[in-house]
Amino acid sequence: FGSSLLLFAQAIFFRELAHDQPETHEGQPPLFEAATMLRAPLWQVVCCFVLGCGSSDALGLRHGDGVYLTTPRRNHRITAQEDGRVHASWNHRGSWQRFVLERADGAGEVVSGDVVLLRAWTGKRLTLQDMEVHAKWDHEGGWQKFVIEAKGAAAGAPVTPYSTIFLKGHTGRRVDADAPDSLGVVQARWSHMGSWQELIIEAPRCPGLTAENLASRLTVSKVYLPVRFTWECQYGRQPWTCRHGHYAASPDSEVQAYLYSDIDRITHLLLLNGAAEIIQSKALGHGKAVGLQFEPGAGHLVAAVSVGTGTDSLIDNPPTFMRFEVPSLEVVWTKQAERHADVHTSWATP
Repeated sequence: FGSSLLLFAQAIFFRELAHDQPETHEGQPPLFEAATMLRAPLWQVVCCFVLGCGSSDALGLRHGDGVYLTTPRRNHRITAQEDGRVHASWNHRGSWQRFVLERADGAGEVVSGDVVLLRAWTGKRLTLQDMEVHAKWDHEGGWQKFVIEAKGAAAGAPVTPYSTIFLKGHTGRRVDADAPDSLGVVQARWSHMGSWQELIIEAPRCPGLTAENLASRLTVSKVYLPVRFTWECQYGRQPWTCRHGHYAASPDSEVQAYLYSDIDRITHLLLLNGAAEIIQSKALGHGKAVGLQFEPGAGHLVAAVSVGTGTDSLIDNPPTFMRFEVPSLEVVWTKQAERHADVHTSWATP
């Protein structure tokens, strides 16, 4: 159901793009104005207003919210295992990575400078013992309390989802996780507020987006593609052949992706940041864009492309699935589907 819903949303989204026309922009090479991207990713809009996964009037996080703590450098999340070991070796976004954010003062909005506790799925809380961080006890004492500090924010400012934070323990030292000199290790060695201590606090809800403020919270941006986009139906009479662009986004990352075919029938894969700026691109050779989606965790992206140079091969050949690392777009594996319908029912694995 979710895949069908996203395909439906994408169909509406790209229907508007069919009316775009080629333009030449002063000071730039001839490009094609082909894509309009939502600054708030499409997944968030669908999640909030179609699936109803929990929008909130409050911009900031609140006592009792479920959160994930992500290291910006490698996009790994702090994980609590059943035995109490805490690490940041994986980019998973499951129950082991989810913590309940608790204010020491109880109910209310979490602001920079608040004392908080973080309760793992086991019922045990993050604990700073000497320099080690673990989750072996359910205590609510000083060792379990951390001062949450939003980067660049004044004391008392709301801590918002997807902002960068620091966690200062009872020793005065701040948590560092997955640092270059200790990959995967979660500890608190220094009082520094540097890149090694930065954490992104994610929340699996739709903060700040409501039916009343949706229009004012969304902005659109034009994306100028490096090679002219195909908008005419060139590959036969089948309706699916007229759709040459596919958009993908993930709740696990601000990165967005776009797969499209140009006028020379070469397929291109683009990565865009939250401001809809192209940060990485890759030409995939002759073929037709068929489908695109992020894997859970957003560490990888899977594209489906009908490979070939002629009209018949593009229509008749089942799509080839290609898995890419994000953000490098290095190919991990490729696999040809057995039939066209595979792109609508399941995504291949090697």
